[in-house]
Amino acid sequence: MRSSVPAAESIPSGDTYGALIFDWDGTLVDSRDLNHRALEAALRDCGVVLDPGWYWHRQGIASPDMLVEWEETIAPLPEPIDTIIDRCRRYVVAGAATLKVIEVVALVAAGHINEVSRSRSAPTVPRSPSTPV
Repeated sequence: MRSSVPAAESIPSGDTYGALIFDWDGTLVDSRDLNHRALEAALRDCGVVLDPGWYWHRQGIASPDMLVEWEETIAPLPEPIDTIIDRCRRYVVAGAATLKVIEVVALVAAGHINEVSRSRSAPTVPRSPSTPV
């Protein structure tokens, strides 16, 4: 059930929590298409055609688990799963610039960062000479 309270009004103040933890994949950015394209490319590199319907039906499953299911239900893969996943991750990193930020979540995160920076008790992070300011 969706709340009728606008999201900005339902977010607790910084006084009620000390930190926010975000999972980027599907939380801060919409990465569904990139994840599909990356796995599709990683499999194509070893001669396997990824059926989009099969993938999207399992889209919430981690890619390594998805490939285990592939081997259990379809056929053995021509390369070790770890090799395919490493290649898939490289495709994800290469395509990261195409990701779309989920604006509402980004606004929540930015609001929290601004609130913490205004707080007198905001934690400080020691900076080394190599840490960007």
